[in-house]
Amino acid sequence: MTILFAHRGASKLAPENTLEAFRLGLAHGATAIETDAWMTRDRVVVLSHDRTGERMAKVDALIAESTVADLAGWDVSLGFDGEAKDHPLLARRMPTLVDALTAFPNTIFNIDAKAGLAMLEPLLQTVKALKAEDRVRIASFSSIVLHKVRDLGWTGPMGLGQEEVAALVALPEKALSFRNWEGRAAQVPRWLGPMPIVTRRFVERCHRLKIQVHVWTVNDAGEASELLDLGVDGLVTDVPDVLAPILAARVSDT
Repeated sequence: MTILFAHRGASKLAPENTLEAFRLGLAHGATAIETDAWMTRDRVVVLSHDRTGERMAKVDALIAESTVADLAGWDVSLGFDGEAKDHPLLARRMPTLVDALTAFPNTIFNIDAKAGLAMLEPLLQTVKALKAEDRVRIASFSSIVLHKVRDLGWTGPMGLGQEEVAALVALPEKALSFRNWEGRAAQVPRWLGPMPIVTRRFVERCHRLKIQVHVWTVNDAGEASELLDLGVDGLVTDVPDVLAPILAARVSDT
């Protein structure tokens, strides 16, 4: 069954990467959450796309130089460009990873480790402490970061780094078949400039290697249908309410 990821939660309906955005994403048909992680000065993993509070909270400070107590005073709804309204507290606070995994105990999370190597031990320790290894996928653009995740003993699902995706596109399949790709996902845009990445050939190659294909960020119903026809395994979207009925119709037709 195709996974529908709410990109930073339902980020068109509530401030991104908040518990309220995650709740709304799931309520509107998403089956998983895509989010981003940074680490505070006191080594707490928090969920934010940006390294600073400037865009979302209008605070000119780095997360890495702030404590989790500092972040409790930030209002991340100030940068929300959706419909203006009084946001509940869960839409105004930057959550910790513990907050999110605890609030949604049966939900799959795709977590982009933004802070690099330094945050990996606290990130993995948090996931393991909550016994969430089977529902958390660790992702990063950096292949170095992902190799380190494995070195630290992580055996759960993972994304692929940019170098690995490039190898999938460019190298002969025989050269790739000697590696164990089980549990990995190529999380890619459909296009890279004018060059198509997600083609039928790419999807079929990934599947032969036991690699899932997740495509971001898909907000158009027609494009979603085309990608489903290609056999992709996941769609990352800002508008789960738009795409969820398309996936549901596919399930009912089978």
